[in-house]
Amino acid sequence: MYNIESSLLLVGCSFSGNTAIYGGGIFSEDVSLIMRNCAFRGNSSRWRGGAIFNILGTDMVVTNCRFSGNSSSLGGAIDSSESTKLTLMNCTFAGNENVLSSTDFLTLEPPSMSSRVWVTNCIFWDGGNEILNLNGGPITVRYSDIQGGRKSVSDPYGGVIWGIGNIDADPCFAEPGYWDSNEVWVDGDYHLKSQAGRWEPSENPKSEIRNQKLAEGKWVIDEVTSLCIDAGNPGSPLGDEPITIPADPNNQWGENLRINMGAYGGTAEASMPPYNWTLFADLTNDGIVDFVDLMHWIEYWLSADNELPADLDRNKVSDLADFEVFADNWLKQTSWHN
Repeated sequence: MYNIESSLLLVGCSFSGNTAIYGGGIFSEDVSLIMRNCAFRGNSSRWRGGAIFNILGTDMVVTNCRFSGNSSSLGGAIDSSESTKLTLMNCTFAGNENVLSSTDFLTLEPPSMSSRVWVTNCIFWDGGNEILNLNGGPITVRYSDIQGGRKSVSDPYGGVIWGIGNIDADPCFAEPGYWDSNEVWVDGDYHLKSQAGRWEPSENPKSEIRNQKLAEGKWVIDEVTSLCIDAGNPGSPLGDEPITIPADPNNQWGENLRINMGAYGGTAEASMPPYNWTLFADLTNDGIVDFVDLMHWIEYWLSADNELPADLDRNKVSDLADFEVFADNWLKQTSWHN
């Protein structure tokens, strides 16, 4: 897809096996583009942006999208460059590579044409240098699972803003994708494993594209639970995430409190957490509500905005009602805290 000087909305689209010199799946110049529930698999570019390449004034908002097995010389998944804005919310990046060094996501901009990137509730896994910032444009990352943590972010000019709530934990994908012996990408299933319920889609190819409705499939129980479940921004609304599942209508196995990280967070296919897996007020995602969380909570006191981490009742303002929730969580610990 080649876009120039346009305004676009893409919902439930799949870009698979495409090749180009720039932007294997999408090339955008001076474009306003919103994407939801899209998948980019096995795309490649010769130079920049295996799945997506943005340049010169493009403003892109990407929500609940999956990027897997894409490759390029620079920016295995996305290269957002030269006066662009990119917002990533609840996306999954897995196994994206480039020729020089493995990189899931890259932003590259000349100093005089700085770009901005915001990343929230996302998963970056199995891509080596998960985020590569070559020239200091600000990239704000919060409430995301980054393999290798801060060490996997290549940031020679100091443009990455490492925000609150980031973790480094195996996302426990239902079935991770992989590169076979012929360097061909074999895609996987990026739902998150859970002991309280995980959606397993059917193999019916007609169910590949999902648009706010459950595809054919079933709920299954796993032996492990992903730490990405209920680890998203506490101030983010649950959206279409299930409160109960048919196999557990009375919530005997678990209770959904916060949005999940990754592409299925906020959707009807979000995995359920077991009891005591998360806490409303664990702003730092370290498994305990303590003075560190309190210091972060105070930073937002009486602030008003959408999806504030300290807005625990999600009414778009951090006030006394949120402090009551915080106080009720004080010094509580999750079942996995150590």
